[in-house]
Amino acid sequence: MTLSLHCWKFLLVGLLMLGCQRNLFRQAEPTAAPTLEDVARSVLGEGYQIVTNTTEDFALVYATKKLKPRDVFPSVEFFIYDLEKATITFKRSLPQGTVEWLSQDVVGYRYLSGTVERQRERYTYNVRTKQQDQTHE
Repeated sequence: MTLSLHCWKFLLVGLLMLGCQRNLFRQAEPTAAPTLEDVARSVLGEGYQIVTNTTEDFALVYATKKLKPRDVFPSVEFFIYDLEKATITFKRSLPQGTVEWLSQDVVGYRYLSGTVERQRERYTYNVRTKQQDQTHE
């Protein structure tokens, strides 16, 4: 059985189209999701610290630095990262502040306010309820 020239042309064009179509619909290689370290470096730069809560489902990521030589406390910039959802859930920057885990669900942070009395403002943030409370010291 011999194929006519017309059939060969049709077959060749079909094969070429099929080859091109396979390249067009080829999916790109999946890229790796950014790690917590990548996110921390992107948000805070170098010199950050990562501290997870006791259940290791949230991370407190912070960086401190003195903005002025006379500052008693360094300023702190921090965020809380939900490790299961891979998202930042809370973020703050505090002048002359500190931040720490108070329990597995609660982060405490304080800073020196700009008021005349220069009170230390203290806040707590519950990572599960997303509720923030304020007290004065």
